[in-house]
Formats: sequence, C-alpha cells, structure tokens
Amino acid sequence: MTLGKNLPSFRLFINGVAIPQTCGLKYLGVYIQSDLKWHEHTVNTVKKGNKLLAMIGRCLFSASTETKMITFNTVVRPVLEYASQVWSPYIKTLIDNVETVQRRAVK
Repeated sequence: MTLGKNLPSFRLFINGVAIPQTCGLKYLGVYIQSDLKWHEHTVNTVKKGNKLLAMIGRCLFSASTETKMITFNTVVRPVLEYASQVWSPYIKTLIDNVETVQRRAVK
C-alpha cells in the first residue's frame, strides 16, 4: 500500500509485450478516465442525446406532442440513462449537462 501523491510506476506485460498506458478507454459504451472522473462520458452522452433529439425534431415536426414524447422516452432517454448507475450522477455540473437535453425536449 502506498500513501501520497507519488505512486510508483509499473508496466503490465502480456506474452512479453508491454501494454501501453492510456488516459482513458471506452468499455461497453462507457468512457472511463484514468482519474475516474466522468466528464468525458457525460459530454459524449449529451452529444448523442442532442443528435437524436434533432433527428426526432426533423422526422416528427408535424407529429403530435404525445407522439414526440413517446419517441423521446423510447429513443433518447435510454441513451441519457445508460450506465448512470456507474457514474452515479452526484456532481451538479454533470447532472445539469444531461438535463439540458431533457429541457430542450420539453421546448
């Protein structure tokens, strides 16, 4: 166990080949950063949600409000909520970023 900010560096090898160290990775659609912060994941989630919301607006511009809400709940909402248990939305700025998509849908 090591205490402090200066952690020892180590390298992992598989079959004698060193595995490169990265700042983050995407696993099952979840962006995991090396510092375990979720900013990159929420930014990508908001981008996906906005794209889908724009598509719904273009495709269903003359549809009823009820149809648009059903489509939003079916298409966009699962994208916004996917893996939210993992990044546990407890940081106000991350919550606000995701909720901007929902606010745009209400307009």
